[in-house]
Amino acid sequence: MLYLSRMAILLDFDYGAIFLVVVTIIVFLFPVLILFPPVPVDHSDALQQTHSKLGRSQRDSDLRSQYDARHQPQAGKKPKIESLYIYPVKSCRGIELDSTKVLPTGLEHDRLYMFAQLKPKSLSTVAPDGAATDSNGAWEFLTPRQLPLLANVKFDIWLPDAGKKSRLLGSLQGAYLAVRFPWQQRGVVGFVQLVVAKLSRGWSAAPEKEFILPLEFPSKQEIDARGYRFENVKIWADVPYALNMSNELPAELATYLGVKNPLGIFRSTPLDRRKVFPNTSGNEMSGHETEIDFHDAFLD
Repeated sequence: MLYLSRMAILLDFDYGAIFLVVVTIIVFLFPVLILFPPVPVDHSDALQQTHSKLGRSQRDSDLRSQYDARHQPQAGKKPKIESLYIYPVKSCRGIELDSTKVLPTGLEHDRLYMFAQLKPKSLSTVAPDGAATDSNGAWEFLTPRQLPLLANVKFDIWLPDAGKKSRLLGSLQGAYLAVRFPWQQRGVVGFVQLVVAKLSRGWSAAPEKEFILPLEFPSKQEIDARGYRFENVKIWADVPYALNMSNELPAELATYLGVKNPLGIFRSTPLDRRKVFPNTSGNEMSGHETEIDFHDAFLD
């Protein structure tokens, strides 16, 4: 009987006190998690306070009905554009639009950037410790055939919205390109990233890492401040002069893509665009010389 009475005392919890302790812990941790979140806040979370995202969501994509019978060729019916995409970074995911501007270089915001790798020209230079170096390397663009995981790199274009203003950030100027790719750290942090991704973006979502690039071409002051540099980069048979912005890339991206050589990203230069000759009429007929950014084209 004495044993049973002791067990009854031990099991006689004060549920009110336990509830009070749990609430106290939650109230204490809530502001701590806001100030020091276990998962870093994405750039997009800040940009959506002052910017609006360009394009439509995958849920509203016109391509969801692309195989319907109504889209099949029909006699006497004129063809029409069912879905409109731009690809801000060559060889990666696109952004579906409702409408866009057609510029002399093509669709607005299309193929402004491209990924490249620094391929060694020779390994003749020898370091003091006897290791070979690739000091004579050359940049060459990358395609999904070389790195299939480029197809998983996604983008959002954020444009300034005059109707939005952040109390902390004010009104941010300039348009940005947010770049995202799948990435999950190991251990507890990775588990938290997985939970946050599924709670915020749906059960099928996976953790992603994000970085941003300027949509417009940087000014000279920005180029100097960010340490960008102009270099030649090979794209097919052409070797244009472009802006190397590789220092904006997180190291995790090269690991995810599986690229063996140094990874870089280049921005097309407005003053040194690639010129297209065979597929266009001459200057005397068109009145201008056709130029492109990092689009595919037959160049002469």
